[in-house]
Amino acid sequence: MNSAENIWKSVLGQLQITVAKSCYTTWFADTKGISYDNGVFVIGVKDDFTAASLRQQYIGLIERTLFKILEGRAEIQFTVDWDPSKPAKKNETEICALYNLNPDLSFENFVVGPCNALAHAAAVQAANGSKKYNPLFICATPGLGKTHLLQAIGQRSVENNMRPIYTSCSALVTECIESFSSHTTVQVEEKYASADVLMVDDIHNLAGKSACQDIFFNIFNSARDAGHQIVVTSDRTPDQMEKIDSRLKSRLEWGLMTDMQIPEYETRKAILKAYSIKRELDVPDDVIDYIAEEECENIRQLEGRMNKVQAYAALLNSPITQELARQALNKIAGKSPRVANAVSIINDVAREMNVSPDDIIGSSKEQKVALARQISMYVLKQAGVSLTSSGRILGNRTPSTVSHGIDKIGNIIASNQEIRSIVDKVLANIVR
Repeated sequence: MNSAENIWKSVLGQLQITVAKSCYTTWFADTKGISYDNGVFVIGVKDDFTAASLRQQYIGLIERTLFKILEGRAEIQFTVDWDPSKPAKKNETEICALYNLNPDLSFENFVVGPCNALAHAAAVQAANGSKKYNPLFICATPGLGKTHLLQAIGQRSVENNMRPIYTSCSALVTECIESFSSHTTVQVEEKYASADVLMVDDIHNLAGKSACQDIFFNIFNSARDAGHQIVVTSDRTPDQMEKIDSRLKSRLEWGLMTDMQIPEYETRKAILKAYSIKRELDVPDDVIDYIAEEECENIRQLEGRMNKVQAYAALLNSPITQELARQALNKIAGKSPRVANAVSIINDVAREMNVSPDDIIGSSKEQKVALARQISMYVLKQAGVSLTSSGRILGNRTPSTVSHGIDKIGNIIASNQEIRSIVDKVLANIVR
């Protein structure tokens, strides 16, 4: 058989007529066939960035071209400077940019607490090459760190010599739609299925897009059959997803489904402490304690409080104190903001929907009761009640379940005047 060098020259000859001249010059011109042994073909590249680029953008094309020349499949590996003994030249910023990753969203910068410990532990295992949970499904309402975990998985998998692909579901949908007109659907499927670790953020955005669901279904099957890790996030569980094909729902439920809850007091303190250190803010511990006291919907809201306090101090040219924080957050000692009476809201909804309040907070799945329960979730949200509190009031339901109910009613009232009238009537009874 020809040497690896000659084989690779044949590959390059094919690639020259396949890819644009600028791409060939940038990524392929300085590569070299190093060895071909035991089914492993080693390609020499000039630097670590080139190796990462080839893995990310051209691995499918390289595999297909090499397959034709060898008349068989080979595992492809890259080595930097054509010398396996030399350490890789890592440039974290360039590598993260190549893989669409944010270097700030690493495991090292993720604050772990009881609210997210299971999701974090499963994410670490996935990033370290374990296929114990495949797919890994992370469910949480917006702003609780789902994207942070995906990005951290991507970075750790690169460190472990795996090739990740991170994408939002919206970006994947756009790419699928473009592939229909360009007749490149197969290439899109191969691209995503070839990733060692495939991460798709907000998978629920596939709802109602049947052709895109078909493509992702094929990607999922190919990737899992090849032993590749799949990680997806959503703000609702598969059974709560509407307009998603049942066969895709079932596959999303194959592995581990884990959720992330709103951070409790101790975790809120840890997040604020880490945030202040990262931003180099001089925030006393008693101020952090004060800001962390109030329950929040998500981490963005929590960090927003810190930003508001910091900005208020800067405008007044004053050190950050607890009194200043109280003023910045519009709190007056000894007074509490008035909140809607949740029990009254549920009773009002029950009366308008002609169901029992006990059924609304109970486990009944009757369609009329379920709708009344979701209307209650929607109105409670409009009244300023947090997702966590609403869930607790409505039978200890999760924040993600409440969020799903709110979204559903928001969609319904846009076209259903009867439900809209019920919501408006209950809202009108709220005394603020």
